[in-house]
Amino acid sequence: NLDNEAVDFRISYGHRVNRHRRVVELFTDRATAACSPAFLRNVIASSPASVASFPLIDIVWEPEFSQPPTWQEWFASLGVPTPVLSIGMSFSLSTTAIAAAAAGRGFVLAQQSMIEADVKAGRLVTPFEHSLPLREPYFLAWSAAALDKPHGARLRQWLIAAGRARL
Repeated sequence: NLDNEAVDFRISYGHRVNRHRRVVELFTDRATAACSPAFLRNVIASSPASVASFPLIDIVWEPEFSQPPTWQEWFASLGVPTPVLSIGMSFSLSTTAIAAAAAGRGFVLAQQSMIEADVKAGRLVTPFEHSLPLREPYFLAWSAAALDKPHGARLRQWLIAAGRARL
C-alpha cells in the first residue's frame, strides 16, 4: 500500500497493480531468444527452429505472477512443431537466467527490456528477430503524496515517457 509506506513510486508487472489507486500503464515487454556471442560462435543456429537442439535456459516466475512466454510457445508461434526441449537450467529470477546466458550456458528467452544493456555491450546477441509479448503490461503506481513532493510530478512524467518509448 503506497499510501502507508515510505515509497512514492512503484513499477509493477501485471494484475497485482490493481491494489494501488493511482496507476498508469507503461508498456508490454516482449521476450526474445538471446545467447552469448561466444556460445553462438560454437554452434550452428541457422534458424529459430535450430535453437531447440541447444541448451535452453528457462525462466519460471513465482505462481502469483503471469508466467513469461515459454520456449514451447516461442517455437509454436513460429509454426515449429513443439520439439522435445533440452532445458539445461531453470531460474525464478530473470536476471540470473540472463547472466547464465551471458556466461555461455545456452539460449534464454528473456525480456527485451532486461537484456537491452547486455546486447548493446556485446555480452548477449539476439540472432533472431522473433519475439513474443508478455501476458501483462508493466504499470507505474504512485502514492497520494508523491506529486506534491519536489520533482514528483516531473519524475512521474519522465517514467511514463520512458515506459511508453518502449512501445
